[in-house]
Amino acid sequence: MVTGSGGLDELSISGATDAFLVEGGKVEQFSVTPEDVGLERGRLEDIQVENPQESAELIEAIFAGKTNNRSAIDTVLLNTGAGLYVYGRTDSIAEGVHAAGKALEDGLALKQLNLLRSEAGAVHHALTTCWTTSCKRKRKNCRIFNCLKAFRPAISTR
Repeated sequence: MVTGSGGLDELSISGATDAFLVEGGKVEQFSVTPEDVGLERGRLEDIQVENPQESAELIEAIFAGKTNNRSAIDTVLLNTGAGLYVYGRTDSIAEGVHAAGKALEDGLALKQLNLLRSEAGAVHHALTTCWTTSCKRKRKNCRIFNCLKAFRPAISTR
């Protein structure tokens, strides 16, 4: 759990973030700043958006390398770095920040975003077409349908 400077529910680029890490039944409390992981402090004003559409556009611009909004880029790096650390992919948040930066530079983040978009389309197809009608693809050959059918009771088929 984290509480970022300025009341954020994520790690903050504008100051210290208080964090609690639960591991093996133990709780570790610590604080992390952008400088601790090799980033400069940024301004919250630079990352504020008006709606989900603007947020999505900013994230896509970051992934595509089409923005020079350093505060926004570093916010993504900081939070992704923390995620990589928490999931055991790196030994520190700083290493996670470095790995996230490399993924942005190499285009891997944008490639993953596009993969998620294509999978979302396939999931939509499976939920709307395969559940309700005879799909042009045979259900047994629809990878997404077969994956989702185990969860059918929990999925609304509107």
